[in-house]
Amino acid sequence: MTQSGEVRLESTEAFLRAVWCDVLDVPAVRNEDSFLALGGDSISAVLCTNRIRGELAIDVPAETLLAEDMTFAALTRHLTSATISRMTS
Repeated sequence: MTQSGEVRLESTEAFLRAVWCDVLDVPAVRNEDSFLALGGDSISAVLCTNRIRGELAIDVPAETLLAEDMTFAALTRHLTSATISRMTS
């Protein structure tokens, strides 16, 4: 990954980690944590996706966060790929 890509990954990851901590009222989020395991529900999923849409201009369905196998790391990779694709299009 280029340095520019690494910066995007780090900034996307930091933003997403802050959103999860804030919305789910947890002190920290590890890469292997899942939204559901941290207490996420449909309302918190909508709150998160609205903030993602507002900050990153990426539409993520709330159902994505509610998938049992969706970890923080997986969502970060998904959003970083979408951000990079959008910026290079």
